[in-house]
This record gives sequence, structure tokens and C-alpha cells, in this order.
Amino acid sequence: FFKDRFHELDINLTIPDLNQHNFSELTLTRQIKQVNTILDTSDEPAILIGSSFGGLTSALIAEKNPKISKLILLAPAFKIKSIGNGFLGKENMEKWKSNGTMEIFHYGEGKPLMLKYNFAEDLELQNDSIFYQPIPTLLFHGIHDDIVPISVSREYATGKNWVNMLELDSDHSLNDKLEHIWIKTKEFI
Repeated sequence: FFKDRFHELDINLTIPDLNQHNFSELTLTRQIKQVNTILDTSDEPAILIGSSFGGLTSALIAEKNPKISKLILLAPAFKIKSIGNGFLGKENMEKWKSNGTMEIFHYGEGKPLMLKYNFAEDLELQNDSIFYQPIPTLLFHGIHDDIVPISVSREYATGKNWVNMLELDSDHSLNDKLEHIWIKTKEFI
């Protein structure tokens, strides 16, 4: 959706495969390194757009990479460590650790995919909830999101005058609000 809209404006949009064709081996550290490698190929400022786990990845990169001029976040998975533990429950987390893998619904693929437990281990190395850099940010979050509670985005936006948070009558995918999101995104960039 965004690729087509940016193309209409003659704006180059790089869309990396953050799964690297290997969702089962996904980690936050790997995604951060992958995006930073792309950013290192240019001296130009960049705008990062990220949804869910990609939104968290974008925000973490922006905290440390001075090339980031703006952020557009869609239902970012802030506080994923506590959300995951609460959402999955202690018993499922223990099963995941014991089995080494677990099926996780992948919104981009529209189906469950296997994810190795090293994903959870890697999250323990990250700070997924403290952000200080005053980078202009446009944040969208559905009020009916049952994957990432809207409360984590509200908490993220609190006290940050550089964050414009728009709460939408939608779920985690935000698919039914894409035109509205595009209009606001276009104004923002």
C-alpha cells in the first residue's frame, strides 16, 4: 500500500524484508542491524516507517541513529517483553522455552509461522520502553488492538510534544484505515 502511494509521489521507499526470508530466526537485534546497514549506505536523513514489531525496531533505531529525521509508527510493539509474557502466559512461555519454537501469527503473511525461542532471549537484551530522542513522530494505534494494547502507545506519547498520536477505530492491522493513515502520513512528510 505505502509503496504504491510513495511511488505516485516519486519518493523512493526502501522496504527491507525484516524477516530475511527466515521468520523462525527473527530477533530484534538482527532487525536493528539490518536497518542500520541500509541506513549506512547514505548520508541523507531518513524517515522510518514501522508497524508492530517493525515500529519498535524503528523507534529503537531512531534513539541512537542521528540520520533519522522522522518516525511513522503503526501500532508499535512497545514493552513487547511484558506484553508477550502477559499475552502468552507463563505456561506458554515455559513451553516455548522447552520446545525451542512456537507458532506465532504473522500479520504480514496472514498465517501462523514458527518462531524460535531465541527471539524471547534476545528481547531481554533490549530496552523496549524508554525513549527520549525528540524526533517528530506520527503514531497510529487502533483502539481495538488486542495484540499490542493502545495503552503502551499512550504511555510512549505522554509528555512528548514531538509525538502526534492518532487513535483509530480499528484493530492491530489497521487495514481498514489505510487511506486515512496515508492522508495523515502525506501531510507529515
